[in-house]
Amino acid sequence: MKFRELLDSPVEFSPFRNVQGMILSFFKVKDKDYVGAFHKDEPFYTKMAMDYMGVDYDFKANSDIYSFAFGLIPEGTDTNDVHKIMSLIMSQSVLDSTTNTGDAASVFSTVAYMCKDFFARYKPNGFYFGAKEQNRLGVYDILCKKLVSTSNEYDYIKVDSMFILEKK
Repeated sequence: MKFRELLDSPVEFSPFRNVQGMILSFFKVKDKDYVGAFHKDEPFYTKMAMDYMGVDYDFKANSDIYSFAFGLIPEGTDTNDVHKIMSLIMSQSVLDSTTNTGDAASVFSTVAYMCKDFFARYKPNGFYFGAKEQNRLGVYDILCKKLVSTSNEYDYIKVDSMFILEKK
């Protein structure tokens, strides 16, 4: 089975929860808990993040731009403690931390459907995330192409290890 086909096997994820400007959704694959986090960025923060990643890109709009991160929640963390989860996200302790779990197909498929649902509900002007691991570049490329194929509203731009979707 091709990975592109595996992106069509998501697990159920929780409804979005807005916690202090960060939109969170949780899901479980086997016995592991994961979180997807969408953060509405201020224009200066978006530019700072792009500069940090070494990416020269300016969004056309300067509002409703979201950064995205997802990852494995450390074992023993109470998933109801959203402030702890937010702290882990901000410290990058959970970002893209799915290495060696053996569940990549279910995780990435769920992330793809979660992002699609987020786009349908929130209709952001822009959306971006970076790849922490080089071996994920191809998977993220497929994920972004899948997202833009479901809507003619967005352009997809890849700059180095940064993945950007922006309203046309």
